[in-house]
Amino acid sequence: MPQEFQILRCFACEKFQVHHVKKAKKWQCKVCGEKQSLKKAFFIGSSRDCRVNVQQLNFKSGQQKMNNMLGQNNHHDLDDAYFENDLLFKHTFR
Repeated sequence: MPQEFQILRCFACEKFQVHHVKKAKKWQCKVCGEKQSLKKAFFIGSSRDCRVNVQQLNFKSGQQKMNNMLGQNNHHDLDDAYFENDLLFKHTFR
């Protein structure tokens, strides 16, 4: 029987992360260490599926935060902001 994993979001650091499905209704954030109760599982599935979804969710939330910091309310890709505003990344990898 394969193990089930779930995607949870920390209330303090707002990061999505993968955890084993357990009977306990309490969990601890792997990033900031905050202990919290299980309110909502955003996704349940295999570890591979959860990892892919966590990466997408964290990337999208990072995009939204970056757009808010730049004062952009439109939903352009973050890549456009990187190259247009040379404020964020001054080094390019080639």
